[in-house]
Amino acid sequence: VIWGYDLLNEPQTNKSPELLAAYRYIRNAIRSVDTNHTLVVEGDNWGSYMDMFKGVPAIDGNVVLETHHHVFGNTESINQLYGRADLANSLNVPIILGEFGEEENSILRQMADIGKARYNGTFSWMFKKMYKDRTLWTISPNSARSKSEAAYNSLVNAINTNTTISASTYNDLLTF
Repeated sequence: VIWGYDLLNEPQTNKSPELLAAYRYIRNAIRSVDTNHTLVVEGDNWGSYMDMFKGVPAIDGNVVLETHHHVFGNTESINQLYGRADLANSLNVPIILGEFGEEENSILRQMADIGKARYNGTFSWMFKKMYKDRTLWTISPNSARSKSEAAYNSLVNAINTNTTISASTYNDLLTF
């Protein structure tokens, strides 16, 4: 099942007119084979600069804006989410908070509440990650994985230094 196409994840061009042109080019390619599904477009600057959509023709009649927002402990920046939702409302376009997370629980709660009240959907980041307590799933390391990761690091080092790896390291790589 396809809900839609996220055209670019976290673009960071600092050239919003060119990014808009790229979105239109990608839109045309998709619309040549699929006129039905939603197109998801993110703002510039890691998906956070939404003002680039002000005063320009809509990219498509079936579009959803997506913003990302990580505050890195700076709770003052949470308020930036309000302006992005207001912009989408002024354009009469839905907006989703496509990525946020890995913060303290109180910050996650604030952002989730804003997302629920002002956005058309939210997605917490990260859904899964190794060694983290602020995810829905966490992956604990085991000895086999740790051994494989060490072997992989040895391989990278051998490539970078133009040396060889041992037979046991090679065998450990096969389990990675």
